[in-house]
Amino acid sequence: MFFRLELELKKDKDIFLTQNIASLFHGVLMENISQPYAEEMHISHIRPYSQFLRFSEERIFWTICAVNDLAYEKIGLPLLADTFQTVYLKHKDTAFEILSKQVKKISMDALMEQTFFAECSRYASIHFLTPCAFKTQGHYLFYPTVRLMMQSLSMKFDEAGYDISVYTPETISDFEQNISIVQYKLQSRNFHLEGIKIPSFCGNITIKINGPQQLVNLVHMLLRFGTYSGIGIKCALGMGAISIDEKGKTGIGRDRH
Repeated sequence: MFFRLELELKKDKDIFLTQNIASLFHGVLMENISQPYAEEMHISHIRPYSQFLRFSEERIFWTICAVNDLAYEKIGLPLLADTFQTVYLKHKDTAFEILSKQVKKISMDALMEQTFFAECSRYASIHFLTPCAFKTQGHYLFYPTVRLMMQSLSMKFDEAGYDISVYTPETISDFEQNISIVQYKLQSRNFHLEGIKIPSFCGNITIKINGPQQLVNLVHMLLRFGTYSGIGIKCALGMGAISIDEKGKTGIGRDRH
């Protein structure tokens, strides 16, 4: 099961916050889950969840996603409890009242039915909602390439623990040969994390997918999965959040996820 929880928090309009503060919200997550589960994730280096922030003048919208049933049970359920009504950031000694909780869930079967077993468009737009970056050979890369995007999504999908595996060098090569970026509007950003400045980017790209329809459907399955897992590095700390628009050949969006 895939799970998305959006918490609407009350914010003083005079307080200026940026998405860099998401790492402090990650600390709140760790305080509200069981210690054994937190240690298990730390040891395995697997993060079956993502979280990110967006802001309005008097509101903070905190989104937490889980990519399997265990993550939903260990991370989602404690935040849904009636006793969890305030988000307290120790580092800033600041508390935010929770005004509402909005929950969306979808099963793996339903996601597969809507993507892998459907007739998906050969076009899709990817919206990078929070700063995104990739790391390869010890260096940060702050622009999207087909290989980096699809490799990230494939590996995250395989780590989620389902019976389906996607990542192989051959599959990544197929993606690289058949997917092209046909439009983009991006800008560079820096994401500050515990004294480290990570070069990253935000914005939008549109991709076109060639090849057989089953490959098109597989790409859409991974993109939809990415709206829960995030893409690139540090998705548990607020980076790499995406949304997806499926597009027809006219370029008119049909569905946003």
